[in-house]
Amino acid sequence: MNQIHMINQGKGGVGKTVCAVFLAQYKLSRGTPTTCLDLDPVNASFSQFLALKAQHFPLMDEQRIDPRKFDEFMETVLSSDDDFIVDSGASTFLPLNSYLVENNALDLLAESNRKVVFHVVITGGQSLSDTVTGFDSVASSLPPTAELVVWLNEHFGPIEMNGKQFEELGIYKDYADRVKGIVRLHKKRADTFEADVRHMFEAKLTIEEILRETKNHVEFGVMPRQRLLIIQREVFAQLDGIFP
Repeated sequence: MNQIHMINQGKGGVGKTVCAVFLAQYKLSRGTPTTCLDLDPVNASFSQFLALKAQHFPLMDEQRIDPRKFDEFMETVLSSDDDFIVDSGASTFLPLNSYLVENNALDLLAESNRKVVFHVVITGGQSLSDTVTGFDSVASSLPPTAELVVWLNEHFGPIEMNGKQFEELGIYKDYADRVKGIVRLHKKRADTFEADVRHMFEAKLTIEEILRETKNHVEFGVMPRQRLLIIQREVFAQLDGIFP
């Protein structure tokens, strides 16, 4: 069954594109034909990763979903046998989810042998409360059959509220039976691992490009490449557990 992965979160700057890029690299590394779509009308950063060949595909007309563009989006997904990674953008995801439900598009996709998985990013630090609320917004806007994957991004701080881990929170427990899996982006040393990841994303490169084309990316020496490989293996191992 083909999979359509929707990256959701209403809060900007929390790592949606990071998750989309890691997920796309994972799918491609496993030999899965994959198409990447960037729906963000404002910050189309996913489509700037040229190696992923992500298409910029904005759906919004001012503050509303453009029906013709939505229809084109559905035609694109239904006419391909690829898996899809869709970075929906902070301003697009709730209108798009509502449109999918309103048009019974999720049922149509299921009948066409396509599974939709909704990925939600939760981040620590000042955005923790907003992103937890965003998780609730995504989950509550979808039918009970919708599958969820949660990405816990520890870059900005630990993900806990009132001494409770995310999995202990009432909001998580409300939807735990729908959560297919959790991916943790563990906090790493800022001046090595995190600096290497930041440099990679600023250069709009994939880990595969850096490892394969060492002569073209001499700024990533032996140890930066090693650290990026460690992070990739950690993330991919978790995704293997969710998508065996």
